[in-house]
Amino acid sequence: MSAKILEFPGGTQAQPPIAQFIRIGESHTKIAELVSMGRFPARRAVLKASRLKYQRRLIDLFQHHGIETVLDPQVAELASLRKCLGQERNAPWARHANGHPLGPAHFRRGAPTDVIGEIARTAVAFGFDAVLSPTHFLGSDMAADWFDVDREACVALREALDCEGGKSIAIDYPVIQTLKHLQRSEVRSDVLSAFGSLPVENAWLRISGADGTLGPQTTRGLLTLLGGLHNIGRPLVLDYFGGPASVAALAFGVASGRAIGIGEMERFDASDWDKPPEPKAEDAQGFGRTPRYAIEGLGRTLSGRELQLLAEARGGKKLLVGGLRDVADLLENGREIHLDQVSRETGDLENVPLLRRDDWFLTKPMTQIVRTSRQVAELKPSLGLAETLKVDADRLMKRLGDHARAMSKTQIALEAFRDSRSEDAPRARPAGAVRLKQDERKREQR
Repeated sequence: MSAKILEFPGGTQAQPPIAQFIRIGESHTKIAELVSMGRFPARRAVLKASRLKYQRRLIDLFQHHGIETVLDPQVAELASLRKCLGQERNAPWARHANGHPLGPAHFRRGAPTDVIGEIARTAVAFGFDAVLSPTHFLGSDMAADWFDVDREACVALREALDCEGGKSIAIDYPVIQTLKHLQRSEVRSDVLSAFGSLPVENAWLRISGADGTLGPQTTRGLLTLLGGLHNIGRPLVLDYFGGPASVAALAFGVASGRAIGIGEMERFDASDWDKPPEPKAEDAQGFGRTPRYAIEGLGRTLSGRELQLLAEARGGKKLLVGGLRDVADLLENGREIHLDQVSRETGDLENVPLLRRDDWFLTKPMTQIVRTSRQVAELKPSLGLAETLKVDADRLMKRLGDHARAMSKTQIALEAFRDSRSEDAPRARPAGAVRLKQDERKREQR
């Protein structure tokens, strides 16, 4: 198949937009505060079906402030043995499986449970601008025919939305697969062939086994893989994929956007989805995950205790806290600070002409990451304070040293990747404008 070069309006100096979606998780109260104060810089938000009953006010705020809202029905999780009894069980259609994973029969035409119809009615009732098509993890051994079932379900969802009064609600199609499988040409060919007749606007790619701090070989291989998907014919959004590698993908034009959470949902791992959930220990206490804080220019996150330890080392505060007053500011306002960083990463790229974005990324953000990661790895934290904070200082510094070396090698690998490409190398189709049903809302308010 010959490469199809996608032209951009305005010639080679075009500055196509980048679609930055923010996935909303447990931080919806904080996000609502930011939106109300006019300090939520993103224009697109993804909300989980399992949390809708707690987030109606937030959805209304998003819509009032002109922020695109996307419904994630979470059916991939509900089809997983490991995930179906987690928080995802609160999705409205989870009840149809009676505590078991949803199977292909729930998504076929004429299914008595009508999961597709419920998704459509929910999207209409909450006024969503778009909905993620109900697709599943294709790397699972639980069902071999998900690929065909999912494409049929996408068509059925379009029909259901139109029938329920949601003709203006767009559909985006997530492809959920492992990095190992996507490296096979026949798998990529299947992905490319799937989109020809589907009624969708964007393709989303959620890759198990890839994260934003990959090493040089894997990062370059991932960009090559993504570049081979340019003929998908739709803008390509990287889902659950943050960190430096996601910015590199945007800068090199192999992705049109990304969807990540703030301090969460920045990587995807489905390696245990086919396994039953592990029983909780009787003495287990507490819930949730340890908060992680994004450090600008470092290219990785730190826990609160790690941050406190490193900030007290000589030169640590300036490296990690930057223009903030102290570590307490970062610990208290970490999500807001991280959201601002994410917004600036894509905003700065949008201001650079398309064919110069790779150079800009390598000479600006990537060079800063290499420099800062080296400096942080050279800090000498207090062993006494480490003991007080219950941080293994030796292990922490080893991880930071490994990270610094990996980032340096990754920069070299990306420079080689840039030099191997021509200016007319195929690139992902640019993202469209923010999707809003503003005209409908204005009529409703009259």
